[in-house]
Amino acid sequence: MTKLVRFNINFYADGAIKYAINMHYAQTEETLRCVALGQAELIEVTVAIGRAQELADKARKSAAVAVERANEVFPTRVGMNRADGRCRISPCGVPHTRGDEPKTQACMTVALACSPHAWG
Repeated sequence: MTKLVRFNINFYADGAIKYAINMHYAQTEETLRCVALGQAELIEVTVAIGRAQELADKARKSAAVAVERANEVFPTRVGMNRADGRCRISPCGVPHTRGDEPKTQACMTVALACSPHAWG
C-alpha cells in the first residue's frame, strides 16, 4: 500500500494549475503542507504493478496518437468542414466553429498562416 495526496481544490502556481482537484500526487513537503491546510488529504492506495504498467502503456500509445493527429488538424474559429466525396491522400483538417468550408487551395496555406480568433 502507498500513501498519496488527493487534492480537494485546484492548486495554482504561477497562474496555472499545479495540482488538480481529485487527482493523486506523491508526498512532498509542498503537498503535505496542503494536507495540513485542509486543501488536500492523505489516502492509501493499493497499486497492482501489472495494471499500472498496462495503464502506462495505454497512456503512452494515446499520447503518440495525439501527437500524430495534432499534425493533421489546425483548429480555427470560423467555417466548417463538409465532406466532398473525393478521396484525399493527404487530408487537411481545419475544424471551424462557424461559417463555411475553405476551398482546397486553403489547405495548402494552412501551414503558412494562422487564422485569428473571430471577433464581433
